[in-house]
Amino acid sequence: MLARKKFIGTLETVNETVVKARTTAELEQLGNYLADNNITLRDSVRQRIVLAGGAAVLAYLSAAFFVTPLLFYCLVGLAIGVVLDGVRLHAKGIAACDLVIERFSLLSYGLVPVESELVWARARQLEEFDQGLDSRHLSHTHKGRYQGRDVGFSYTTYQFEYSDSRGNNLRLSKQKSFSYRVEFFPFRVVPDTRLNKSDSIKRCSGILVEFPYASGLRVSSSGPSKVYPQEYEPASYDFRKAFLCNGYSEAELARFLNPATVEAIFRASWSVPGLVVEVSSDNLLCLSTSNPRATEVELPDYRHERVNPARNPEALKTLLQTERPMRDLDALLKLAHELVKYHDSNFAADDERSSSVYA
Repeated sequence: MLARKKFIGTLETVNETVVKARTTAELEQLGNYLADNNITLRDSVRQRIVLAGGAAVLAYLSAAFFVTPLLFYCLVGLAIGVVLDGVRLHAKGIAACDLVIERFSLLSYGLVPVESELVWARARQLEEFDQGLDSRHLSHTHKGRYQGRDVGFSYTTYQFEYSDSRGNNLRLSKQKSFSYRVEFFPFRVVPDTRLNKSDSIKRCSGILVEFPYASGLRVSSSGPSKVYPQEYEPASYDFRKAFLCNGYSEAELARFLNPATVEAIFRASWSVPGLVVEVSSDNLLCLSTSNPRATEVELPDYRHERVNPARNPEALKTLLQTERPMRDLDALLKLAHELVKYHDSNFAADDERSSSVYA
C-alpha cells in the first residue's frame, strides 16, 4: 500500500525532526512544510475500507462454497488486521503531533535536556528525594534560564518517582506490568504502568535553583520533617495551619520566613498542590509540587477538524501558533523569583517594603 508507506515515512520525518530540533523555528518549519504540501498525518481510509471489505466478502464466499473453514478464518483475520493497523497508525499520528507540541513548549521556555545522573548527584541530599523504600528515579530533567524584570536565575526541572513495598519481598521491577490505555475523545493510545496492590508508586515534580541566601530548612504541607529537628512557627495563623516549618536552626528559619516570604509561599500554595519549599545545607533550593510533571502542557482536542492533523494539513501549523503555558512551572518560577528577590541583599529595600504588607 503506497499510501501506508508514505504515511509511515511522514511519521518518521516528524519524529526525527522533533528529536533533532534545537529551536522552535525548526518545528515551525515542519508545520509549514505539512501545510504547504497538503500533507495530513493519516494513511488512505478509502484503501483500508476496500481491503477490509474485500476480505470480508471473500470470507463470506469461502464460508458459503468451501468445506474447510481455514480460508474463512484467514480472511476474517486479514480484515480485522487491516482495521486494527489503521487504528494503530491513526494513534501514532496523534502521538507524533503531541510530541511536536510538547517539544515546542519546552524549546519556547528555553529548556534543554540534562543528564539526570548529574542532577541526582547534586540533589540527593534533599529530604524531598529521601522517599521510597524500593525505588527512586529522577527523570524529565531540563535546564533553563528565568529572567524576570529585576531577577534572573538558572533552574532545573525534574520529575521524581518513588515506590514503597508493603509486606512483599519481590523486586519492584518484577511487579510492574505494562499495558495500554485507549482514550477515545480524542482518540489516542497511552502507555500505562500498573503495580500489584501491595505496592504504591508516587510521583512529584518541581524545580531546583541555587540559593546562597539560606540553608538547612524545609517548609512542607505534606507532614513533619525527619531530617531537620528544629521547629518554627511564623506569626501567621493561616500559614501555620497550612505548613510545617523545620530546620537546623530556629534563627535561620526566622530569618528566612520573613513576612514577605510567608506571604509568597502561602499565595503560591493556592495554585501549587502539595507545595514543598526546601533549602539543602549546601544552598540548593527545591520547590516541589505533588503534580506528576511541572512541565506538562495542555494537549489539544483533536475532535475539532481545524486542529486535527489527520484531517487538516494546516492543523500542526495552527497548533504551533497557539500559546500553551506550563502553568505549574510558571507558578514555581514566580515563587522562586520572589524568594530570590526577598533574600538577595541587592533587593533589601524591596524586601523591607514588602514585609509590611503581610503579618
